[in-house]
Amino acid sequence: MSGAYSVVYDTTALLDFFAGTRQGREVAELLEDEDVENIIPTVVLCELAGKLKAMKVDPDGYLSVLEKNCVVVELDRNVAIEAGALHAELNEVEPGISKIDCIIMIHAQMKGAMIVSRDKHFRHYKNLKMVNDPRLKPWASLAA
Repeated sequence: MSGAYSVVYDTTALLDFFAGTRQGREVAELLEDEDVENIIPTVVLCELAGKLKAMKVDPDGYLSVLEKNCVVVELDRNVAIEAGALHAELNEVEPGISKIDCIIMIHAQMKGAMIVSRDKHFRHYKNLKMVNDPRLKPWASLAA
């Protein structure tokens, strides 16, 4: 799973992938690209499990797919401290940014990775690929 470049996925991008949206197809291309090291922070697994459960969807199969095809990175002391400092800094200019978003950014920064997301809070990260279409109601097909 070691590729020419690394990608860290945010929860929103992975929900699009599982729902099969147009944006999700962009994510699928990255996940299937042998030149990409696909990285999922454990906090993203936490968010995914919560969002899928809230939609009355069993998360086990979805999370298993990710765990088999991606490198899962743990939240350790260094990431936690760096993310806390980043949150304090960014919260000044981006009220509402979450600590989880900052953890994802620090994981990506430490890996020299691109972030793939539909979340506008990541616009502060220099190496970002937005998968965004405001007309789309994402993830509706997951709950069906």
